[in-house]
Amino acid sequence: MGGEQSIVRNVDKRTSRREHRGVFEAAILRFRAGPFSAPSPPEPETGSSASSRSVRVCVRKRPFFAHEREQGEFDVISCLTQRVVVHDARMKPDMRHMFMNHVDFVFDEVFGDETGNADVYLATARDLVRAVAQGTSSGTVMCYGQTGSGKTFTMSSIYERVASDMFALVGERSVTACFVELLGDACFDILNAGAPCGLSTGGDGSVHPYPCVEVPVGVPA
Repeated sequence: MGGEQSIVRNVDKRTSRREHRGVFEAAILRFRAGPFSAPSPPEPETGSSASSRSVRVCVRKRPFFAHEREQGEFDVISCLTQRVVVHDARMKPDMRHMFMNHVDFVFDEVFGDETGNADVYLATARDLVRAVAQGTSSGTVMCYGQTGSGKTFTMSSIYERVASDMFALVGERSVTACFVELLGDACFDILNAGAPCGLSTGGDGSVHPYPCVEVPVGVPA
């Protein structure tokens, strides 16, 4: 049934990618040394701009962990200006030949793993906090990601800076806070022993929990 060269190993694609890590990493490094231009983005709507849109989407890359490299994994995410490139390392069906797809995604802001918390806040939430303090807008900052991707690390820093800036900007005006948990379609008041509360839409389109305990806050810490 054939000689030694005809033997086919039954290896899953992930294992094969790990075995050829050096080849794939070299392809990624070549891209990073001279990235090709991003595909043309769709034409913005009339009168639309990054500063005027009601929703902005920003992406932050977490560091590549040492234990992942020890397991044979490699970094397949490149962060460029307003652009994330996923280097999709693939094996052909024969499990011998390799190819790489560079998949582009465009966002309002992109932060590499070397970007600090202060820079993330300045580019994402600071202007929103100032608009809220001036009474010209209301806003929400939300963070999505897999478990272990750094959501708490990022948002804890944003909380701290929001509080500091808010108290520096409001002057003599009072500040109150509520704390709710959203779980599926339900909302719970954490400051009231987890009692359920509803979500009501205001005349300006903003959403408020009600009834909900709201406590005065005197200092940012």
